[in-house]
Amino acid sequence: MLVTQPANPAATGPDGVKLVAEAEKLEALLWEQVLTCMTKSALPASALGTGSDLYTGMVTQALSSTLFGGTDSTLTQQIVGQLQARATAAADTAAPQGKTTVEALSTRAGGQLDKAVSYARSVWPAIKETAASLGVPPVALLAQSALETGWGASAPGNNLFGIKAIGGEAATVQNTTEEIGGLMTATQDRFAAYDSGTACLTHYAGLIRRAYPQAVGAASVAEYASALVQGGYATDSHYAQKIVDTAQSPMMRSVLQAVEGDTP
Repeated sequence: MLVTQPANPAATGPDGVKLVAEAEKLEALLWEQVLTCMTKSALPASALGTGSDLYTGMVTQALSSTLFGGTDSTLTQQIVGQLQARATAAADTAAPQGKTTVEALSTRAGGQLDKAVSYARSVWPAIKETAASLGVPPVALLAQSALETGWGASAPGNNLFGIKAIGGEAATVQNTTEEIGGLMTATQDRFAAYDSGTACLTHYAGLIRRAYPQAVGAASVAEYASALVQGGYATDSHYAQKIVDTAQSPMMRSVLQAVEGDTP
């Protein structure tokens, strides 16, 4: 049971109210991650059938927001305190002129979401087409691409899926990490380079059909990601779960809402 206290007396006035609101959101997200981790040890959502992953994510989000997003929790007050400290520091360094420090912090977070939405909009039509040709959920491809590129922040050679170069294929040499003996080890490798993101997706679809046929027709993100790992797509033993976590993340929900809202 959460130990509660009266609302933080420092969180008063317009800025205080905004800080509490931000703290509530952060606490809800924290508990969502906790609940998600807890459910991993229970019956997998994919066992309930197509669409159950999305349903489980929605339930987890609702529970975290409803049960743990209150302003009277000790955790909320601690988050408020940390936000106040960050806001004060931000005011001394990078707060945009004419904005409060809370607004400055919110602007930064919004900037990250804007970049993710911009990236998703640029690849979403082609990803949907490719996913349809493979018979898999398009969010599975978007999640894998987001994981590999940091939502488009780093995609040398228009490589959207971390595809390794073979033989004399056009390539770029990049720093990467590989799991060796159970440890993630820094190394360098050759990654395929493409003329465009669309060209990458075309090659990717052929690669999946040829090298990972068990992934074709996967009904869920978890099933698709698991098939990739079983086929040896990545050395990271947690790769499948990372794709699933990305697909079920609050960022993905916000991105899909923005991108799908653009579709007539």
